[in-house]
Amino acid sequence: MEKVEGCGRPSIGRPQRVDVDQIVAAAAACFAEHGYERTTMTMVAQHVSATKGMVYNHFKSKTDLLLAVYTVAMTRLFAGIDAADKPEQSGALRLESMLRAHAMTMMTDTDFVSVVIQGVQMQRMSGLSDEQRTILSDLNAARQKFEMRFRHAFDAGIEDGSVRRDDASLAVKAMLGAINWMAIWYRQSLDGQGPSREQIAQTLARGQVHGILSRTD
Repeated sequence: MEKVEGCGRPSIGRPQRVDVDQIVAAAAACFAEHGYERTTMTMVAQHVSATKGMVYNHFKSKTDLLLAVYTVAMTRLFAGIDAADKPEQSGALRLESMLRAHAMTMMTDTDFVSVVIQGVQMQRMSGLSDEQRTILSDLNAARQKFEMRFRHAFDAGIEDGSVRRDDASLAVKAMLGAINWMAIWYRQSLDGQGPSREQIAQTLARGQVHGILSRTD
C-alpha cells in the first residue's frame, strides 16, 4: 500500500483516477495529522489529486474511511509480531522480540497506527450504522487479541522462569503503553542524525523487558 507523507500540502494537478489503497493511505495521513473531526473527504481527495466524487465511489462516509485505515493498521501490527514471535524461545526473549517488532511498526507505519487510538475512541460516537458498529466491534476485539499475544508470552516467561511472577495484565498494558506512546512523540529525523529506527526499537524493547525479568540473585 502506498505511503503518503503528511496531509498538510495537497497534491497539485489535474484530478486523476485513484484506487482504494491510495485513498486509504491518504486518509491515514490526514487523520494522523488533523484528527478525525478536522479531516474532510475533500481534504483526502485533494491529497491524491482526485475529486471528492472519486473518494465517495469507494467510501460512503468519513467513518468508513477511518474504519478502513484502522483495519490496515491492525493487519500491519499483527504482521509485525507474527514474524517476531518464536514460541521456542524463552518468554522474556519472545516479549523483547515482539516489543521490538511492535516499535518498528509504530515507526514505519506511523500514520496508520496513530489512527488506532482514534478508532478506539469511536466507541463513544453516535450515529454509527449497525454495519459500522459491527466492524468497529471486530476491530476492537482484534486489538484485544493483539494484547493477549503479549500476555501469552508473559505467561510463558513465568512458566520457564525468565519472567518474574507478576500481574501479567498490568505489566503487559504498561509495556504496550510505552510503545504505543511513540505515536505521540516519534518523528523521523530528516537529517539522518540520531539513532536509527532499529536502535530505537531495541532500546525501548530491552528497557521494557528488563523491568520484568526474573531475579535469581
